[in-house]
Amino acid sequence: MISSLLLGTIRVIGNQIKFIIFKFKGVDISCKGRCTSRLNTEMSFAKNTKVILGYHVTTMQNCRILVRHGKLEIGDNTGINSNCVIACHEYVKIGANVGMGPNVCIYDHDHDFRAEGGKKSKKYKTGAVIIEDNVWIGANVTILPGVTIGDYVVVAAGSVVTKDIPSGVLVAGVPAIVKKKLI
Repeated sequence: MISSLLLGTIRVIGNQIKFIIFKFKGVDISCKGRCTSRLNTEMSFAKNTKVILGYHVTTMQNCRILVRHGKLEIGDNTGINSNCVIACHEYVKIGANVGMGPNVCIYDHDHDFRAEGGKKSKKYKTGAVIIEDNVWIGANVTILPGVTIGDYVVVAAGSVVTKDIPSGVLVAGVPAIVKKKLI
């Protein structure tokens, strides 16, 4: 049986190898240290994108982190649970000490169906997504483009975040609205 310390070390080394390959392919990627990913985590970074990972960023099984254009920043001690999707075409910032339940989806873009040719035109509308520090995002939450979530926020499971959320509150619902002040 492999000890958890050894397994964690193997994951960190594996990610460092992936990051070297991404740099070779023209991705500006940096990690402060101890970034780990579990089985079947897909990381796809296009050439000329920027990815900044803080210390001890962890992803669980079957996550998809896709940066097609722009910049992705993830702060220290942030945990991304199983089956989460982070899709970036412009800018996504996830602060420090952020926790995500399973099946969270974060998108900073949407198809521009009004563009000539519709979806086939591959045109997108984008809006930066900013999640500040010390945020808990429950299971099955969707965060849409152009949203800022303040510090010390809890987003209840199953919520769809379509508008900015102030600091220190609990939000819930579809669309998510403030239910309670926390601080």
